This record gives sequence, C-alpha cells and structure tokens, in this order.
Amino acid sequence: MGNNINGIVNIKLWPFMPLVVTWSVLDLLLRPQVNHGFSDFLFDISLYLFVLLWICIQLSKHEVGLSGISKTPAEIPWRHILFFVPLTKVTASILLMTLGVGIVYLFPSLLDMAATSNSTETPLLPMEVVYRFLLVIVIGPIAEEYFFRGVMLNKWKIKFGLFRGLLLTSLVFAVIHPLSFIGAFLMSMLFSILYLKTERMLVAIIAHAFGNLIVFLTELFVLPLFGTDTDGAQSVSEVPTTGHLIAASSLALLFLAVTVYGLYKIYPKKNRKAFNPI
Repeated sequence: MGNNINGIVNIKLWPFMPLVVTWSVLDLLLRPQVNHGFSDFLFDISLYLFVLLWICIQLSKHEVGLSGISKTPAEIPWRHILFFVPLTKVTASILLMTLGVGIVYLFPSLLDMAATSNSTETPLLPMEVVYRFLLVIVIGPIAEEYFFRGVMLNKWKIKFGLFRGLLLTSLVFAVIHPLSFIGAFLMSMLFSILYLKTERMLVAIIAHAFGNLIVFLTELFVLPLFGTDTDGAQSVSEVPTTGHLIAASSLALLFLAVTVYGLYKIYPKKNRKAFNPI
C-alpha cells in the first residue's frame, strides 16, 4: 500500500461510530413500518454519500489519499470470490436455521407466537426494485468497504495487529447488521481477508456486491415462491425433535468447518504472497 498508510491510525473513529449505530438502530426499528419508496432511498443514499465524504476528508487530512489504501496492479481473484461468497452465505443461512431449530426445541411456545406474528410483505414496485438494486449492489458496498476495510481495518490492524483488527472490524460490521449478525460477521471476515491478500479495494467491493446480489435475487424471486421471509421466520413449521436438532447441528458444523478452513487457507500469513488453491 501507499507510504502514508500509517497516517490512517490517527483517524478517530469514535466520534463517527454513534452515527453509524444510531442509523442501524433506526433502520431496524422503523424499516418494517415504512414503505420502501423514493424518500427511503434518498435517506440511505444520503448517509452513504456522507460516509464517503467523511472518509475522503479524513484520508486527505492525514495525507493518506484513496490510492494509499488500494494497490493498483493486484489481480482480482475471481475464482475465490465466486466460490467463497456463496459458500459463506450458505453457511450463515444454515447456522441461522440451526439456531432457530435450537430455540424452538428449547422453547416450543415460541413457534405459536411466530405463526401468529407472520405478515406478508407488499411486493416492491418496479422503481423500488431499481432503487434497492442501486443502493444494495452499487452504492452500499462501495461506502461500506471504504469505511470498514479502507479505514477501520487498516487502522485497527496497525493498532491491534492483523488478526485482532480483522476480528474487531468484523464484529462491528456484524453489530450494524443485526438482522443478519452471523452472516455479516462471516462475510466481513471474507471481505477483509480478500482485501488483505490483494491490498485492493475493488476486490472487497466486488465480493461485497456479489454477496448482496445473491441475497437481493433470492428475496426478489426465490423466497416469494415459498412464502418465507428473509429472516427465516417460517423455516421451522413444527416443533423439532432431538433428531432434527442433531441433524441441523451436524450440517451446520460441517459447513462451518469447510468455510473456516477455506478462510484459513487464504488468510494472509507471513511470507505467503499468492492465494492457496481451494
């Protein structure tokens, strides 16, 4: 990376974090009650543009520059993106399903509560689909990757060390995505590792956009066919038995082991310059 990358450690994140957390909480509380219209899109895009502006100001102030956090000649590892992004998404979904099975197994009464609280969402209008696509696939990944990978990860890997910086960044990323905490944590680990291996923001942005595209298309075309919401509220339709719990847990452990092993293989260890084969 650039010679001035160490200047990024002087960027203070704590004044900015309350805004990010507040936005996440408001989004979590108010989003189900608000129609996904143009005003909603304007609010989100305004926040993302503000984040990008803040990043540019801070990098310029500390003489880092956008080029200081992204290496130009690195090759994009398409094979790893196309393999690990779907794998990590599937692993997160299975872990979430297993968690749901375990909770209902321990507290069967929750199944009745979930059944009475389920509601059918109004289908998105064509322009709302366009708004969401631009926000989730284009603008969101750019703003979030420059903030979490470009600023936060680079700052914390210098301050706390590579591995702890990666874990802390992923934890914060997951906290501001509470509805998909498990998936957000795993995906953040993947985005961070891809960025650290290539030192190129474009790689993290492409991986992030691809992951969001998978969810976007699933929500738009697949889930409506099964009448299932994105949080898997209807994934458990009857009280699971011990056998169901064991089967779900075994499947979750298998996918988690494969995912963790894959991330370990591409983790940027000392003196390892190229990606390891899968």
